[in-house]
Amino acid sequence: MNSIQKYLTLILLVMSVFHTQAQLPAKAEKLVGKWEYKKGSGSETFTLHGDTLKGVAALIDKYGHELPVERMQIKNVNGHFIYTAQKIASDSLGSTQEHLFVAKGKRLKFYNTEDEFVQALKYRVRCFNANKMVLIIYTSEGDKRKLRLNKVD
Repeated sequence: MNSIQKYLTLILLVMSVFHTQAQLPAKAEKLVGKWEYKKGSGSETFTLHGDTLKGVAALIDKYGHELPVERMQIKNVNGHFIYTAQKIASDSLGSTQEHLFVAKGKRLKFYNTEDEFVQALKYRVRCFNANKMVLIIYTSEGDKRKLRLNKVD
């Protein structure tokens, strides 16, 4: 190969490395869509915006209306997946509460960076049925709670 071909090959190689590092893994992209809790108490909806997965968790009130309670975001930052959860204010002051979780590697298990009741969150989409998901919440008391969700769109 001549020097121009080598140079172009090097540029393409570098660009492909940076492009794949900024992307979310296929596991995270499986979260895209609307997921309803199996018991019908609410839902989580995720949409893909570039290299960021954004979500909203909502609860269903006694009249059947969905009330947003939390905004979520999953983003690849320097090879680590960051999960940010922001409570949507329900008081008249408009106060917000934000929690930051960091994943080890490229798994969808996120560890809380603060000393809070919720220590970790893990999203797991089923291998053989991509329309079923389990959200596992690990508490500081050593308990874990599994929420089962079904994809509706």
